[in-house]
Amino acid sequence: MSRTRDEIHPIVKGSPYTFKEFSQQIAKMIGVTWTEKYEARIMQCVAPKGTTTPTEYEQEAMDAWCDVQQDVAGAAMQLMAMQAVRNKAPLIIDWLQGRRRYQQSDAQSAIRVLKSL
Repeated sequence: MSRTRDEIHPIVKGSPYTFKEFSQQIAKMIGVTWTEKYEARIMQCVAPKGTTTPTEYEQEAMDAWCDVQQDVAGAAMQLMAMQAVRNKAPLIIDWLQGRRRYQQSDAQSAIRVLKSL
């Protein structure tokens, strides 16, 4: 779901972060070097009377940022699920490459982690 500037602005304003911190976090999320010029660009993207349209990556980052602000617990649960997958990945890779023997209990645990995504 792509949010409009009229939807993003109140979420940022109601968050514990300033608009400057918001622009810094967006820059970090998409791998852009943050500058005051970039902050001004992001402000134009989210200001109610702004004239700039965000790029596709900026829009995705802003939507993800807003999703986290609106459901912090849900975002934390997703992070935990991704960490569980990251922890199981070496085991699954070893199984697929034949470097490790298959064990039913480990397989059931890996299946639970993958189903939780």
